[in-house]
Amino acid sequence: MNNECVRVSQDYPSRQEEFQQRLQQLSNNYIELKDTIKQRRGHLELLGSLYQYDHDLSEPEAYVTASHQCVAQSNQWSLKE
Repeated sequence: MNNECVRVSQDYPSRQEEFQQRLQQLSNNYIELKDTIKQRRGHLELLGSLYQYDHDLSEPEAYVTASHQCVAQSNQWSLKE
């Protein structure tokens, strides 16, 4: 029993250091995961916008309206004229 207590007490600093390293690794993984999720959400929003834009322009009236708006904006014309 006494030899076992000595062995555990001698191992304690290395085990504590290993535990600290594991905690740091988990913290780093969590930060990377949060950043990845944030980036993927941005990509999904962009894809949703592109899909909506493409879907809207598949209708002839929508294409004409979008073209009209684009020309009006580029020439700084009012859309009400």
